[in-house]
This record gives sequence, C-alpha cells and structure tokens, in this order.
Amino acid sequence: ATAARTDGARHASARRAGGSAGKVMRRALVLVFAVVVAALAASRSARADTEIELFTMGPTDDVFESFGHGALCVTDEQFPSGTCYNYGTTDFRDPVALIWKFLRGRSRFWVSHMPRTLMLQAYSEEDRTIYRQVIALPEDAAERLAAALEADTQPSKMYYLYNHYRDNCTTRLRDHLDAATGGALGRGSAVLTGQTWRDVTLVGFSVDVRLLMGMEFFVGRPVDSKMTLWDAMFLPDVLRSEVQKRLGAAAEVVNQRSTQLPKAAPLAGRWLVFAGAGLLTIIVALGAILGRPRLWRFVLTLAGLVLGCMGVAVYVAAFVSGITELHRNEVLLVCLPTDFLVMVLRRRALWVYLFARVVLVAAVAIGLAVGLLIQPMGAAIALVAGPLFVAAVRELQNARRAPAVDEPFAERGLLGSSEVPRL
Repeated sequence: ATAARTDGARHASARRAGGSAGKVMRRALVLVFAVVVAALAASRSARADTEIELFTMGPTDDVFESFGHGALCVTDEQFPSGTCYNYGTTDFRDPVALIWKFLRGRSRFWVSHMPRTLMLQAYSEEDRTIYRQVIALPEDAAERLAAALEADTQPSKMYYLYNHYRDNCTTRLRDHLDAATGGALGRGSAVLTGQTWRDVTLVGFSVDVRLLMGMEFFVGRPVDSKMTLWDAMFLPDVLRSEVQKRLGAAAEVVNQRSTQLPKAAPLAGRWLVFAGAGLLTIIVALGAILGRPRLWRFVLTLAGLVLGCMGVAVYVAAFVSGITELHRNEVLLVCLPTDFLVMVLRRRALWVYLFARVVLVAAVAIGLAVGLLIQPMGAAIALVAGPLFVAAVRELQNARRAPAVDEPFAERGLLGSSEVPRL
C-alpha cells in the first residue's frame, strides 16, 4: 500500500511537472509569435513610408543642359529601390528638328521615369554635380505627391509644350512640391529678385559664345522684365536654394563634377558684336576716304550684304516663331532686310535711303534713352549705325559737290578732292 501511494505521488508530480513545462512552452510560442508579428508589422510599416527626394543636376557644355536639370524621386512599397520622374524628356536625336519646333513653340516634352540608381549613374557618367534633398512630408502628403507623379506618366497627361521660362522640367517639379507642401514654396515668392530673364539667360548661354551673340539680336523685350522669386525657380539651382530655405531640406552633394565647366563672360557676345560693328565701320570709312569707285561699290555691297542678311534673320525669327520672347523684338526697328538696297541704289536714291536709316536708328536710340524701349540694343545699333552713317556722310558730300553735269559721285572721297588718292 505504501509503495502504491509512493507511485501515485510520483505520477502526480510528473503530471504537474509536465503541465508546467507545457505552459512554459505555450507561453514561449505565444511570445515568439508576437515578436514575429510585431517585426512583420514594423517591416510593413517601414516599407509603407513614402520618401520624396529632389535631385538637381549642375549644367554641362551641351546647350540643352546649360541651365542644369532636376528630377523628383519616390521610394515606397511599390518602388523600394526608388524611381525618378524626369520632365525633361524629348527626342534629342535630331537637334535641327528640335530647335525648329522650339522656335515654333511646338516642342513637345514628356515625363519619363527610371530607377533611381540608373538615373544617378547616368548623370554621374556625364560628369555632372548632383545634389540630393530629402523632402520631409507627412505620409499622406507624400503619398499624394507620389500618386500625382505617377499619374503624369499616363498617356493622357505625360506630354506638354515646353517653354524654357514658364513650363520646363524644373517648373513642373516646383509646382508639384508647392502643391504637396500647401503652398510653402509659393508663399511670399512674388518679390522681385532684381535680375531680368535676360540676365540669367546670358549666364546659362555662357557655355557658347554664339548663343550670347544671338541674344543681342533675336531675343526680345519680354526677357528684359524683372523676375520674381517664383519665376526664378525655373532654374534648378534657385529651386534647390528655396527648397532648402523654405522646406528645411539640406542639399547633399552625391556627385561632384571632376572638371571645371568652360564658360565665357555673359557679355562676351555683346562685346564681339561691338567689335564686328567697329570693324565694318572701319572698312566702310576706308572705302569712303580712298574714294575709288570700284572699291567704294565693293564696300557698299559688303555692308548691304551683312546688314541685309542680319535684317532677314531677325525678321524671319520674329515672324516664324511662336514664342513671345522672340516675337516681340525691338531689334526689328534696327535691323531691316531693306538694307540689301545699299548694294544696288545709286546717287540720290542711295543718299536718301541712308539718311532715312540713320534717322530711324537715332530715333531708336532716343527711345532707349527716355525709356520707351528697354532692350539692351547698343551692339545692334552700333552694327547698323556706324557703317550707314559713314556711307551717308560720304554720299552727302558727293551730292553737294556734284556739278550740274552728271559726274560719277564715286570719284569723290571724304578727303574733299575729286582726285582719287594714290597709296
């Protein structure tokens, strides 16, 4: 009986020990399950957080990239490695066709997207400085911005007509960020910067002196108004600066250009036009002084050809273009296609034409002086006024000295003698 009780007690103790071990095991399993669930939830929550990054790229010596570039990138559950939206996509394979469409105001751009790593690799291989800014947004605002960017890739919304100043790859980023931040970028940005559109364009075009020279003739009055801070955010570097100031997004350099970008002075084109104007004036003056008929006719032909071609170019650009900045051009008052007439007119008809042109250019100069005209046209005026004024003076002297009998005016030079000077 004693042995039976002992065995019973032993079995009862074993059952209690087994029950305790089972409870411990079940509690351990519950704890492990809870930890796993919490980890999965945390991982899912982390993946669900939407991160918005603004990348701005420095300029290159390519005219299409001379002002820099920008892109917005999204990292979320759908794109865990990040995808970037680029509003500067177009067909660059045919530059002539692209420039023609740009002049017509019909240059079609669209938004494309690509993996973040590939974008950074592509711009790094172009040796461009790349800046990264993380935009701190509430999750709902970040999700709305990500959805808006993705919606822009749909065929019904992805295309737009590019305008260099008003609607470009950077203004689209500015507008998205302003909407996502409740107007934080636009608030208080209506203040004037003190710079004109022409000022910043000359800086951007300083990678090519030919573009700077073209600015003196083809880009008109609208770019000579003052920009607001909001306007200036069409430039990637200004957008980057304002995003840092207004949204607290510090700019981090993720790639640094290895070589210095070669640039001319912003006014180099203007001084080259002045130099060309001086050279043409000297040539006309030498022809006028020497007074040799064939030389004088050659000089007039040269001057008429140069000025006439410039007049045609300015008028064609203004009337063919659908861009306001090229269409409203005060240089149209200075450079005229009619200057081809200098090549063919003779005697009194030539003098009357030259006198009328000099008067017109003088009137334009007065308009600039009193503020009726605002374009910086000094170089264009010099190119036209110098040669035509010298030619007008010479033809006037010949007209005054001409006797009643018809003598060749070309035999009289500015030296005041009908004899042809000999060198």
